[in-house]
Amino acid sequence: MAFLGLAFAIIISTGIAIPAETPVMLDEYVPMRDGVLLYTKVYLPDPNIWGNGPYPTIFTATPYGIGSPGVAPATWPSEVLHGYAFVHQDHRGRNKSAGVWNRATDGKDGFDTIGWISAKSWCNRKIGMAGMSAMGIATYQTAAERPPYLLAIQPKAASGNRINTYTMESNAIELEGFLAWSAYVVPGLSPSHIASLPLTPAELAAARALYGVVSADLFSHLGAGLPVTSQYWMNLPLYDFPGLSPFLPYWNETLSHPNQDAWRDSWNIQDKINVPGLHWGGWYDIYSRGILEAYQVTQKNVGNQKLFVTSGTHGSIAKNVVSDPYFPWFDYWLKGIDITGILSEPPISYYRMGAEKWAYADQWPLPDVEEEKYYLHSNNTLSSDPPGYREASISFKYDPENPVSTMGGRNLFIPAGGLDQTSVEPPTRTDVLVYTSEELKNDVEIAGHIKVVLHASSDRKDTDFVAKLVDVYPDGKKILVIDGVVRARYRDSLKTPNLMTPGSIYEFTIELGDTNQVFKTGHRIQVDITSSNFPRRDRNPNTGHELYVIDKRTDTLIANNTIYHNAANPSYIVLPVVMEKKRIFEGEARIKTPGFTYEGPATLYTLAKGVYLYTGSRWIKWDIEKNWEQGMVEHYKCDGKLGELSVLVQGNAHASFSILATGEGIHFKGK
Repeated sequence: MAFLGLAFAIIISTGIAIPAETPVMLDEYVPMRDGVLLYTKVYLPDPNIWGNGPYPTIFTATPYGIGSPGVAPATWPSEVLHGYAFVHQDHRGRNKSAGVWNRATDGKDGFDTIGWISAKSWCNRKIGMAGMSAMGIATYQTAAERPPYLLAIQPKAASGNRINTYTMESNAIELEGFLAWSAYVVPGLSPSHIASLPLTPAELAAARALYGVVSADLFSHLGAGLPVTSQYWMNLPLYDFPGLSPFLPYWNETLSHPNQDAWRDSWNIQDKINVPGLHWGGWYDIYSRGILEAYQVTQKNVGNQKLFVTSGTHGSIAKNVVSDPYFPWFDYWLKGIDITGILSEPPISYYRMGAEKWAYADQWPLPDVEEEKYYLHSNNTLSSDPPGYREASISFKYDPENPVSTMGGRNLFIPAGGLDQTSVEPPTRTDVLVYTSEELKNDVEIAGHIKVVLHASSDRKDTDFVAKLVDVYPDGKKILVIDGVVRARYRDSLKTPNLMTPGSIYEFTIELGDTNQVFKTGHRIQVDITSSNFPRRDRNPNTGHELYVIDKRTDTLIANNTIYHNAANPSYIVLPVVMEKKRIFEGEARIKTPGFTYEGPATLYTLAKGVYLYTGSRWIKWDIEKNWEQGMVEHYKCDGKLGELSVLVQGNAHASFSILATGEGIHFKGK
């Protein structure tokens, strides 16, 4: 590219001449419908390479500050190097944008900005929107407003139902992310947001001073594996939190809705989205549940959706990615370019943790899955054998002033992912119950939603129960796979709390969420039960009083909690176990059709809804119209863009399979 050795021109949009062979940046203040101006940068491609436009455009809005480009070509957005105009904007009330920040207006502001973009001479009215985390949430919110000319989205590590799938999942506050992130974003508040606060100059100065103390405490106590028990991490009540609530009114607003209600429902905007979307997630990401739910809802309502789930955390969402679909996705929808057949590949790409391999699917949960119960027994074992009638219960004390430290999982700031649980289990902790299976004689793969059902009691009116699924290695490592929580008062309904009668036995369902994990031969499956996971989850004070506004006479109480294991009151985990079925076949393909010619090695996938052929550079899809299965023989009748396809799969007693797929101009044979 000829421009790589040249200086860049930064111009204000006042008609200044554009030097040849130079990407262009425009500084703008874009007016919203209420007159508030949002600071925006527009980057245009090098006209010597991409012409003078108009260009397809990708838009991202952020609360973190859009900054300024450097002088080196590598610092410019990659979008302009691929022939896109790129629009980057500060959220309302953030950094250089005017207004008051509350996150609820992000969608409407996105709608207005896309309207502004579409009217510009450099835009060809083919617009996409993308972003990760807060920017991905803004992408969902904007798409839900259905702006004209928005043709495709690509949210990454985000949620279209943020409050219910993350901030207050299972009606327990995701304290680590909510609290530390709130402290993190205070410095980026714009002067107009600060000016809107109902504080006198003296009160503002005092609030800033207190914020400095609080944020220093919070961020200096986030070490790996260290108990987070500093003054402000342990501070109660959460409502009117010192140093934060004066700057962020949404903090108290969120805590004012401990029960599922209309306000929390209003953040669920997935049903309103009507454009194609590529949804990026990670099994250990904080928005793992949110991204999967957004895909499922929009795929059902709209179609043309893709799900891409890695093994990563929120900070490493692209972990183990073989190829990045970012530009192929936008090239298809905004440029009409389809080199790889991106819509003909299976819509779901996911990472099989434990096996350390990528796999494909066209529905989730997978079709070949059976729910199996593994029971918790009084001798601390885990097995498929139901409990006996007289199996004993086990009790433990939960002290909110000495919570179990979070060790890995779906975290934002503290260490995340599959960490070893040994340090937060017996003998170090006496308030954690551990149930372990025998060594596995074969690999066990799970794919889908996991839940734990407990029969339990407490001597308090309210408490929490936490469950963890753990992979125990032959060398003794105990790696966290996934965890969840139930708040006892919400055991029956997230909308209507119902306190317990001390001593009574209740059934509790702990939703751990979705994952994919292969427990290898020689490993063990383990379930840990306790009543805290701090600071990932806020602590239940065990008082039964109103949440988040603490009665100082009884800030917290110790709870004696009991888990039951008998036939009348069983406790167990439900695992979605993948049944072995041959769905991937390697072989040779010959394709000679008016639209495509190929001869050579290929892979054929027989999935739930379609048959997919991959040549190594291009995907071809046929929809399954009929499927017959008898004994070791299976026959698929399919139809696709290249015409009809007949697929015959035949197995034998040695679990060896062969496949033959034929159609007009198409032949595939493999095993």
